[in-house]
Amino acid sequence: MTTTMRIPLLPLLLALSLAPLAPLGAQSPTPLDAAQRAEFVQRLTHTAQRTQRLECDFEQRRHVSVLTEAALSEGRMAFEAPSSLSWEYTKPQPLRISLHNGQCQLSNAQGAMSIAPQAQRMLQSLAQLIGGLVDGTALANPKMFDTELLDLHNGKTLARLTPKQTKLRRLYQRIEMEVDNTTMRSTTVRLHEPSGDYTEIAFSRIITTNQ
Repeated sequence: MTTTMRIPLLPLLLALSLAPLAPLGAQSPTPLDAAQRAEFVQRLTHTAQRTQRLECDFEQRRHVSVLTEAALSEGRMAFEAPSSLSWEYTKPQPLRISLHNGQCQLSNAQGAMSIAPQAQRMLQSLAQLIGGLVDGTALANPKMFDTELLDLHNGKTLARLTPKQTKLRRLYQRIEMEVDNTTMRSTTVRLHEPSGDYTEIAFSRIITTNQ
């Protein structure tokens, strides 16, 4: 049976080697200087470009101002270079979103689900964004984001991305990434919406295959 539903666009911003705001220590974050920025972006890009495949579990919490508790979802994600993504929810309801070469497929426990043409076009326009977040080039692309990099003084760097493209700004006011300075991998992503609501995704059991 084929059904129609609105596509959750949040997962498609995933594969991103991103992470979120963790509790900060007593020392305030410090902006990276030009040399530090260049080194950070180079290392992040190198690590991401070497990644052929990435798999992990995820826990997603959606925080809405009118609700007292966050909505919790769980599942598993797999990314394969250059732009194939599988985002599968297992709780509370099974739902799988697959993206390959800009084309999206959606399915649930009952089978395939149809995607409205407008949503399909949105997915195709997001393909470039997904690739840039995955391979790290988004951090160095002034056409996509205004980027601020901050040393958190806890072995991590915070990348705060402000979208420049109108379509993306309508979805997210900013994207915050916290990157481990040793592994250049991230464990969480936090996406802030213009309304003040936000979604946080925590990744675990990360497995990578490098080129």
